[in-house]
Amino acid sequence: MEVGCTRDANVISGLPAATSTERLDLLDDDNHVMAFTIIGGQHRLRNYHAVTTVHEVVTGVGWVEGDGGGGGDGLKGENRYQWVLKRGGRTGDGFYFF
Repeated sequence: MEVGCTRDANVISGLPAATSTERLDLLDDDNHVMAFTIIGGQHRLRNYHAVTTVHEVVTGVGWVEGDGGGGGDGLKGENRYQWVLKRGGRTGDGFYFF
């Protein structure tokens, strides 16, 4: 896999979409960053761009049994995205942690 390559995906998330064509814009293994843009497909999005990063979290506390994995040392993922709907021109952006 290299920057500029594309993939065609079947959308099965329940969203009003059937397929998505995506282009890899950035892949940085050293800094744990990946970015892609949706460039086509059967959906209502246009100008969708997402950047996903993974960060090490070091608290010195360690994992606490029974906390559901929510505390202590580990990894934190973050996804930031921007989009425009084809109909109505609505725009949006957001992020979530995983």
